[in-house]
Amino acid sequence: ANSTGPLRSQPITAFVVATQASNSGSAKSLFNSRVGNTAALFINGSQLVGLYAGSIGTGSSQTSGSAHVFEAVVDGSSSSVGVDGSLTTVNPGIQGLGGGVTLGANSTVTREFFNGDIFEAVLYKGAMSTTERSAVRAALGAKWGITVS
Repeated sequence: ANSTGPLRSQPITAFVVATQASNSGSAKSLFNSRVGNTAALFINGSQLVGLYAGSIGTGSSQTSGSAHVFEAVVDGSSSSVGVDGSLTTVNPGIQGLGGGVTLGANSTVTREFFNGDIFEAVLYKGAMSTTERSAVRAALGAKWGITVS
């Protein structure tokens, strides 16, 4: 956790490379703001990747036990979330990151610890273009041996 980070308004682009060991049926945070429950990337109890920024939007499913490149663009009604390049447009709200970032946990809900390994997290200020995100996704996939589209 980095509790001293600045407040970061939308848009934000995030990538997290991780393997979830198992899912106990409740949400598991990949990253979350340190101040309140503002922006968050998580896996819900149905194995769907989700994005929260005031409300919840969910994307494609992931497989426990396999490494994935999780991706989110937090940009109001132009937001998207997905796994390994399979993205879904969502509208999770307008909240940004407040006061730093916590990896692998929800800073305000103790039961949302990520059960697995987080290998790398990359956060960008701004909404990266499709081409830029594809390049980052491909580089992360190649680095960690993950097939992405």
